[in-house]
Amino acid sequence: MTELPTGVFQDIVDDLDVAIFFTDQSGTLMYINEQASLLVRIAPSAARGRSIDSLLPSDVVGLLAEEGVEAIKSGRIRRIRKKPFKLPWRGMCFFDIRAIPYRRTIGGPWVAYLLLDITAQERREMASERARVNAEAEAVARQAFLARMSHEIRTPMNGILGMTELALQSNPAGEMEEYLGYIKGAADTLLCIINDVLDFAKVESGRMELEELPINLKTYLAETIALLSPSAEEKGIDLRGEVGDGVPRFITGDPTRIRQILMNLIGNAVKFTREGVILVHLEVEQAPPDNNKENLILVGSVADTGIGIEPEKLQDLFEPFTQNDASVSREFGGTGLGLAICRSLARLMGGDIDAESRPGKGSTFKFRIKVRTTLNVPDGIEVKSDSITVQQYRW
Repeated sequence: MTELPTGVFQDIVDDLDVAIFFTDQSGTLMYINEQASLLVRIAPSAARGRSIDSLLPSDVVGLLAEEGVEAIKSGRIRRIRKKPFKLPWRGMCFFDIRAIPYRRTIGGPWVAYLLLDITAQERREMASERARVNAEAEAVARQAFLARMSHEIRTPMNGILGMTELALQSNPAGEMEEYLGYIKGAADTLLCIINDVLDFAKVESGRMELEELPINLKTYLAETIALLSPSAEEKGIDLRGEVGDGVPRFITGDPTRIRQILMNLIGNAVKFTREGVILVHLEVEQAPPDNNKENLILVGSVADTGIGIEPEKLQDLFEPFTQNDASVSREFGGTGLGLAICRSLARLMGGDIDAESRPGKGSTFKFRIKVRTTLNVPDGIEVKSDSITVQQYRW
């Protein structure tokens, strides 16, 4: 190439989304394309023969000149990424820059400066990063606030419950006993809400720690069902539990968090079932191939004959602070945190939880978490009789 771009080549150069400046080694402009013309706001024909420093700020020209000299000296393309420039007519801009040397057979060398405007992309990335940082800071602040407030509220609530219980034990007469019963019921409900908020804050902040202890699944499930049987019996609901065949006598996991999942799921089933049956089933299966037979998957399901859930509501069911609809919240109460906590705990234990439901026909919630088989029970672990469990809790 001994002349400026012409014909088809010039059309191609003008169609590029990169600003191109051809200069000689002294910085005199030989040619600019259409994109460069838009950048410096001067026609290509008017730019020819002018010095590049008459069109661009001095700091930009200084950088281009340095890169041009190095490009000519080395005979290689010079590259600069994400270079910020402040243009008086546009403000702060960002460019990817190339300085391409060209040695002509006649006359001195030229340099082609290619300036790719990445300002819009860079601003999007900066805005996205700011949004991410702000969101993380907001999440940390929210979790810290929830945890702190939950602790601050729970302490006096325990005091209210304790004093109310003492007052009830003093055999109050007439209306006083009734009033104290209302106070205790309301305080119990409020404490459940506070505990939900505290657990949710712990999980979200990553401060929830898991234990690994031996668990006798049959005894464990029977005890869990026993805690909720009075509520089910009061509504005439048949609450049943079963453990699948082939389940090891003991598994190793976090009994507190597993029970929390079961209590939430069974409690919800009792709450949203007016009549019928609730069946709780536990079984274990071999974990995905890892050559370790001690690794198991605990699969738990809670099936009810309750009010059911609309299909379009299932996808949001495990989001915090959500319930099926406003009427559910008014009739049954609750924070909308229970299922969100269940999913967070299940995922913390290497699994997940999902649901199937038909309106008016009932729902089935199933969770899967990672556990291990326990071959030797450590000393000091109390093992209850399975036969007693079977007789007492309808196995």
